[in-house]
Amino acid sequence: MSEKSQVGPQQIEVVVNGKQRGNDLSILSYDHEWEYAVFGEDGIPEDLRGKLRVAGYRFCGLRCITTVRGVLANGEPFVWKARRHRKGRGVGGKFVKRPVSPFAWLDPLPFLHGGALTAVRYCSALLLMLGASIFSFSNAVQISPSIQPRSMSEKQPYEGYQLYDWLGSTPALAGLTTVAFGTYLKVVEANNTDHEWRMHVWREHGCSGPMPNFRWIAFRPDVIGWWGSCLRLVGATLMGTGSIVNFINQTAHVAMSPTLLYWIMYLPYILGPAFLLSGCMVLTLESSDPWYSGFFPYRRHHWHDLTFWITFLAQTGALGLLVGGVCQWHKQNILDESGMWAVQVFRALAYLFFGSLLLDISSFLSLVEISNPQI
Repeated sequence: MSEKSQVGPQQIEVVVNGKQRGNDLSILSYDHEWEYAVFGEDGIPEDLRGKLRVAGYRFCGLRCITTVRGVLANGEPFVWKARRHRKGRGVGGKFVKRPVSPFAWLDPLPFLHGGALTAVRYCSALLLMLGASIFSFSNAVQISPSIQPRSMSEKQPYEGYQLYDWLGSTPALAGLTTVAFGTYLKVVEANNTDHEWRMHVWREHGCSGPMPNFRWIAFRPDVIGWWGSCLRLVGATLMGTGSIVNFINQTAHVAMSPTLLYWIMYLPYILGPAFLLSGCMVLTLESSDPWYSGFFPYRRHHWHDLTFWITFLAQTGALGLLVGGVCQWHKQNILDESGMWAVQVFRALAYLFFGSLLLDISSFLSLVEISNPQI
């Protein structure tokens, strides 16, 4: 760790591991990862300090920076955004005049040659897209009346049909488990946004000590993207837990009381989407937009902003999953007390078209975002 103290108005003294390093601005500037992302190994010039517009949020006494705006010494403006940095876009200070590259819907080259963090970004988006697609299939097949279970109006114990049980629970389990792994990789992505910064500090210290490794588990309370990713991971894990209980209940026909099912299956299907929605709202804040902008594009620039559509579809999809979870809780009497077919259709449509399908599109656009860092 470096200790910094200013001696006089101009002289800056840097002490690292008990050794004086003199006026070393390349070390002095590293208070946050954005500084290395913009200025590289040169450090922040002294004439630019205090002339930067920094935006963010305070949480538990920590400042989570979302946007930094300023002007370089050559007069060129720059904008650093936390989400762009987390996605590997816009690294460096030249955000206004960027080299024009052909647009690619999917470009596998960054995945193959972009390093470990880029591979994590790709795998996360792929797993989320795959998991949401499988979960969509699970809800789509349940719409057919031919596989619906017996009407609840007959006041008979639920026995179910074998086809409904397997098509309703098995793909849901596979899909939500895949989504949980994808959201975990989102946390890993947020854990390592400062990897290049840590590598530079390690080199500046003479490569002493162990080389900074790739962190699979970390605590980064000053990174707003980390909070949003963790909330989404909790939500996906809760929904995965509910799908496991549902799978056991429907395929193994394990006797469970309605009260027990409410607590260990239906409640996770409500709390899970609630955490997902909270995480998406936090990630909307990371994009320097108000949390409510994730529900409707009220600004003109939103319509042609790829980042906005990714966060908008994810947040709206999480809301759809929450609606489906509420229907799951009271599926006997929401729409049609004479039977459960209408309620099942409403729940499946909420999960399918207003939930997982929107998350599927959002994940695909995330792949497009990673494939086109120049936009």
